[in-house]
Amino acid sequence: MKRFIFCIFFFAVAKLATSQTSSIDSLVMLLNNAKKKSDKHVELLFSLADELRQVDPDSSLKTAQLAFNITLEKSMEDQKASALHRIVTAYNFLGKFDTAVVIGYRAIEEGEKLEDKGALMKALNAQAINFYYLDDLIKAAEYFDRCYKVALKENNELEAANALQNIGLVKGILGDVESEIANYQKAKEVMRRLDFEEGVANIDMNIGTAYISLEKFSEGLKAFEEAQVVFEKLGHKAALCVIHTNLAETNLILGRLNEAEENALISIAIADELLLANEKKYTIEILSRIYQNQGDFEKALLTLKEFQLLKDSIFKEEKLSQIEELKVAYETKQREDDIALLNASNELKDARLGQQRIFLIVLIGGSVIFLVLVLILFNRYKLKKRSAEEKEVLLKEIHHRVKNNLQIIESLLSLQEQTKGNRKPEELLKVSQDRIHAISAIHDKLYQSSNLKEINFKSYIVDLIEHFSTSYSVENLRFQTNVEEVDLDLDQLIPCGLIVNELVTNSIKYAFEKSENPTIDIKGEKAEGMYHLRIADNGCGFDEQGNSQSIGLRLVKSLVRQINGSIERLSMKGTAYQISFTP
Repeated sequence: MKRFIFCIFFFAVAKLATSQTSSIDSLVMLLNNAKKKSDKHVELLFSLADELRQVDPDSSLKTAQLAFNITLEKSMEDQKASALHRIVTAYNFLGKFDTAVVIGYRAIEEGEKLEDKGALMKALNAQAINFYYLDDLIKAAEYFDRCYKVALKENNELEAANALQNIGLVKGILGDVESEIANYQKAKEVMRRLDFEEGVANIDMNIGTAYISLEKFSEGLKAFEEAQVVFEKLGHKAALCVIHTNLAETNLILGRLNEAEENALISIAIADELLLANEKKYTIEILSRIYQNQGDFEKALLTLKEFQLLKDSIFKEEKLSQIEELKVAYETKQREDDIALLNASNELKDARLGQQRIFLIVLIGGSVIFLVLVLILFNRYKLKKRSAEEKEVLLKEIHHRVKNNLQIIESLLSLQEQTKGNRKPEELLKVSQDRIHAISAIHDKLYQSSNLKEINFKSYIVDLIEHFSTSYSVENLRFQTNVEEVDLDLDQLIPCGLIVNELVTNSIKYAFEKSENPTIDIKGEKAEGMYHLRIADNGCGFDEQGNSQSIGLRLVKSLVRQINGSIERLSMKGTAYQISFTP
């Protein structure tokens, strides 16, 4: 039997009317036509996210994330907590409670920092709901209680009533049903005093569930029917779906099989209309048991098969969304890190922030891998299943990549230390920074790509050249590129990126002291199963034998061996090398 947790955003309008759709179109048009984003645009995005939350939670999430990004870019500190709260509630409606918890901590932190009690109460309530659906009732009770205390201090009767009801719900699940009902009744009195029909109906639904658990069926059915009248009046179909499910289950217990069947079919019809897959799955299982009790075993079997198919479909959909969650969480954190880097005061701070970003990627990756399956209550019986094997594979892959890249960076820094000579610390730091950028650019490409194993080499070279152009000041320097398309895996792409970085930066620093038209030519082509990469400049050239012990040349030759390739210095003006390998 389902108890219904209460928060202000539940039972918003079940579907958008024509006037509401026009309102949303106007909001989008106004935002797109604006040249400068302001508080007004953020408020418009908030309104759009709220309207979409129940009918299209994916779009609601994207809208809330856009609003949050604007608050970061424009330093709108007073709006961050509200934006984060809407992201949390969107993930809640999507059933992605692990991700919602991570972001929920941020929303609470922002509310406390700004001393915004309204935002803080919403964040505490939402976080409690997340823990409730994750079956961590102790944590849920803790955050509901915190919300209740803030509401009392602020004389906010509505929030206090919400918290009382939710505290009662947790008590009931923990076995203290009498205390549960007492809390519901106190909350109901407040709702009636505030003339909040929806809140009263929601509490009646929970009171009914509590009475049924005590086998007080007449009191339970009466509470359900009172809630049904209100929700039919308000047109809240999602709530009616839950009520008919509860009525079906109660009538099944009482042996009223015809009434139970009718309630179950109504609930399933509403679930189909609103695309409530989880509610439909739960009700179909009840309908199968109804048919069994009626002796119609053919219908019972067919219904049970439909239940299993729907269950498998929900599981597959959640698995497919896992990678997207990882990408969204990573991109959100990366944007914050990029803004912090723009405000950094020196190169040392930039380097430290870069190390922190690597750590944060690992932390975020580990936190979003956990997949939440559907939680269903039947007299406090919860059915939950997790796919540990696939999460473990993904976690190992992330740890493996991070470990390999950290080992590469460690080796580069060690080699730099051994050969530093009399070079200035700033120069050494710049060299190391370029090498690390060559690696991090690969991961930027990787997380923007649907292919997690291979990256387009041509696109990667274009990004490296842009980095060189903005990082070095050489008058009239031109880059010529003619790189043929080829996809490389990480084992080849990282060495190739470091090779290009070493040869190009050496040319920039040493080849053009007296050149009037400095040019660096990068060419890549496939021929007879081999890929030939040529890096050349029209500078003054250099004596390879006299520089055979330089760190750059040693590193290049070592990287060529790593990809089982060969390197050849070409006879032409300036300096030119050709690296050949099998892609």
